[in-house]
Amino acid sequence: MFREVVMILSLWKYMQGYVVIRVRGYSPERFINLCANKNIYIWNVRKIADGYIFCISGKAFFMLSPIAKKTKCRVKILKKIGMPFKFLKVKRRKYFLYGLLISIAAVIMLSFFVWRIEIEGNMKYTTEEITAYLTKENVTIGSFKPKIQCSKLDDQLLSHFNQTMWVSSELIGTKLIIHIREGVESEVIIDDKKPCDIVATNAGTIVSIITRKGTPLVKQGDVVEKDTVLVSGTLEIKELTQLKAVEFTHSDADILLKTKYPYSDTISYQYIERNYIKDQQKTDKALQFFNHRINLLKPKINSMNYDIVEKQKQIEPIKNFYLPIYYMTTTFMIYEEVEKTYTVEETEEILKSRLNLHMEKLEENNIQILSNDVIFKEDKEAFIATGSIYVIEKNGQDKFFDELTRRQGYNEYFTEED
Repeated sequence: MFREVVMILSLWKYMQGYVVIRVRGYSPERFINLCANKNIYIWNVRKIADGYIFCISGKAFFMLSPIAKKTKCRVKILKKIGMPFKFLKVKRRKYFLYGLLISIAAVIMLSFFVWRIEIEGNMKYTTEEITAYLTKENVTIGSFKPKIQCSKLDDQLLSHFNQTMWVSSELIGTKLIIHIREGVESEVIIDDKKPCDIVATNAGTIVSIITRKGTPLVKQGDVVEKDTVLVSGTLEIKELTQLKAVEFTHSDADILLKTKYPYSDTISYQYIERNYIKDQQKTDKALQFFNHRINLLKPKINSMNYDIVEKQKQIEPIKNFYLPIYYMTTTFMIYEEVEKTYTVEETEEILKSRLNLHMEKLEENNIQILSNDVIFKEDKEAFIATGSIYVIEKNGQDKFFDELTRRQGYNEYFTEED
């Protein structure tokens, strides 16, 4: 029972508020006695070398001034304890609390939107291409998360980008992550009921032709020009040598063509080299909130010759919880332009490396390189590479035709019902 009473009294004192004070002076003992005479309640009285330390309620503290004068003592508050003092601190910091509450409300509101989009696994398709398509589908930075249906978005991406085997998107925090796995080009739906011919896209010599549908008009070893019909969509059905019927079909064939690609490249002997001066580099720091930029440090640039390197870091207070706030660092790299001259050997080496790089890109597109007759020659102001690259490539392009127009030459083989 005693413990409960003590606990209630302690709680009451805390709710009323009290202070811990120190009394020093001519007669601190008399000070304590006068407090008792005036019915001023004090507790936890502790003797120190030159006075006393004790607790007194906040209201009673203001009654000590006459007693302090009479006893020639000095009173000092050591500590303030209780709810009234807590409320006083809160009142003094109300603007801070208002700001804190507004900030919490703003963060909660921002959590309903996408503030970062990451694309993983893409190699053939650039991030810019995929981002442009997402923008077209109204999936952008700032999109309302509940409106984004990940399963529907996956199907749209898989359908639009043919060379993707698998797409999976997910929302984590304020971040949209799109996982892509690329592979063999997805089968494109073609209307194989619509009749067409196959024509050459380049001039060259037929290396091989395997026809699945249609009438082949060329054979191995034939020389063809661009737009020559290689496989016709017209099927003439003959009995011995006599034409009996005519049908039209969607031509289909695998054709390999030996052809050549013209090649030319030039490099000037004179060139400008940039020498960067590290000691003169300048840095600008800024904060960007949505589209509003606040420069924190804007340096003065005295030179007109400089490159800009910009880095930005998106604020992420909690993992995967990004905000539309960026910390940006812009470096101005000052340089001097120095005019220099290549030697003939250097220019030839550069042109050869460019030629090899070009042929590597052709091979990446499943084009077989046979040879090249590129020659390198000196000119007055430049070194020139000219010639041709001989290749074997898969050739042939569908060319649709109007069936009614082509029937005119075979009217006797069609009835009115056809």
